[in-house]
Amino acid sequence: MTKVDDDDSYGVDHVWDLVLARHYSGATLVGKGAEFVHLEDLNITVRRPSGRAEYDGDLVAGGTMLIARGDLEAVGGWRPVPRSVDLGLIQRLRRAGARIYRTHPLGYVYHRRATGHTWDPGQRYFLTTAHTQWDGIPTDAYADDRRDVHPLAYPVVAVR
Repeated sequence: MTKVDDDDSYGVDHVWDLVLARHYSGATLVGKGAEFVHLEDLNITVRRPSGRAEYDGDLVAGGTMLIARGDLEAVGGWRPVPRSVDLGLIQRLRRAGARIYRTHPLGYVYHRRATGHTWDPGQRYFLTTAHTQWDGIPTDAYADDRRDVHPLAYPVVAVR
């Protein structure tokens, strides 16, 4: 099973990247870091450090998680809580001794609006932690061949 967020953007190979990462890592949960962040009000994308890629880690972005159904059920599934659903799952997996693997960040763009997020450190946080910045969304962040169209012209697979 994979989790996506309807307000984030994904490259065409995003799910395949996760399936392959699960296969070669053998981890219980795989995902990507929120390394490319689009600040919608400013229409800029920043690249920030989000941890080591292709490595066992403690955290992946909630909108990038891939886990087998049986593994999800073994730790109680998705809990009916108003916030921190993703973090709660990661914490339960860690307590159960599961491996969490972070693959490369390409193919996932985390979108931030000025308000309305359950975790909201403010836009300044993303600007001050960034090491690269672009106007709009760079097509390279999607790691596919959409060079001739605007990135948002591609459909986004989403589950609410």
